[in-house]
Amino acid sequence: MVEATHLRVSKYLLEYILPYLEAYRTILQSTRSDHFWVAMPKYTTKREVGELAGWHSAYEDRGILSLVMEPGEYTRPMSLTAPENPWHINLSPIKEGKEQTKKVVDEITKLLNGVKVIYYRPVQSVKVQSRQLSRRL
Repeated sequence: MVEATHLRVSKYLLEYILPYLEAYRTILQSTRSDHFWVAMPKYTTKREVGELAGWHSAYEDRGILSLVMEPGEYTRPMSLTAPENPWHINLSPIKEGKEQTKKVVDEITKLLNGVKVIYYRPVQSVKVQSRQLSRRL
């Protein structure tokens, strides 16, 4: 892996990595009942529905569901498929506060297993969209 710690953006991210990770952990924990967190990935090739339905592995959810879902329809929340390798965040560039950062990262990787996903079609002219939800929704 190539590290570019001399770049301004890299320096900034490394300086503020812990507060960013702590904020992300807060979102994933979702302990407040008056705040709900939903992520909308720009594009996904996930296969939660396809795996449940037994579709061939060449078919991804977004494409097939765009053919069958009507505007306003959505799927039930289901667990986000975990990656083949465990979730991870590269901590090697971090020089200060690595132990505290590692603790937060370990919590985040555990919380990622609780993320739910739904597919939603807002209008006919828009393809089905993936929404990733915190475990409390």
